Amino acid sequence: MGKGKAYGADRAYQELCRDIVRRLQFQGNLVPYSGEGIDIPLQICGTEATFDVALKDPQNRLVVVECKRWKYPIKRKEIAAFAFDVECLRKDFEVEVAGTFVTKSRYQLGAIKMATQVGIEVAICDQNQSPQEFIISFKRYDPQREAVIQNVKARFKGSIWLSGSLGARVLREDGFVEELGGLKMDSGSEEPIL
Repeated sequence: MGKGKAYGADRAYQELCRDIVRRLQFQGNLVPYSGEGIDIPLQICGTEATFDVALKDPQNRLVVVECKRWKYPIKRKEIAAFAFDVECLRKDFEVEVAGTFVTKSRYQLGAIKMATQVGIEVAICDQNQSPQEFIISFKRYDPQREAVIQNVKARFKGSIWLSGSLGARVLREDGFVEELGGLKMDSGSEEPIL
């Protein structure tokens, strides 16, 4: 969104985010908008904005990504600024534009609510992983449930073996515990899961 180019760890994070977004967009056949798709300056709303990542598909639809390696939570105003640039890009280029905001830390609740309202995907992605094996967590706000919904996507090589049992439960603020079920395997089994 701002001018300039990233270097060092910031540049590596942009490259990681670009590669993960490309892997997750299987049908999109996304390619860099220009160059490597990193730090792409574009003229929007009468000024130049630099997008951390800019990709396009064969129909010239765009995907732009804002990448933040900040330690503190992303605030609503950061989402608002990015959403405005995405909307200017849609208007000025007259194409479909998907916007994704990625951080290594977390988001304030207001930022997630705003992102959901304006159609910006927000995700958390640790910087210490590779584009071949990764975990990324997308978040959105569900007003009917009054809750943040998390959608985790992962890619691993190899196999995962389970020994014992694996269970899941939701612990709600009001003390209610919802059991989501479990999976048991014979500890002597050589069968991988996944």
